[in-house]
Amino acid sequence: MTIICTVQELQRTVSQLSAQDLARFRKWFEELEAKRWDEQFEEDVKSGKLDHLAE
Repeated sequence: MTIICTVQELQRTVSQLSAQDLARFRKWFEELEAKRWDEQFEEDVKSGKLDHLAE
C-alpha cells in the first residue's frame, strides 16, 4: 500500500470540504470501516479466535 499524503494533509483537506462533499466522504469512510470490520471478523472466525464465545 502506498501512502500519498500524511494524516495532517488528509485532515487539512477534509476540513476544507464543502458540506456536500463531506457527507459523501463520510458515507464512503463509514462503508470502508464496515467492510474492514467484516473482513477482520471473518478472519477471526476462521482462525478460531472467537471459538470461546460459541461455547
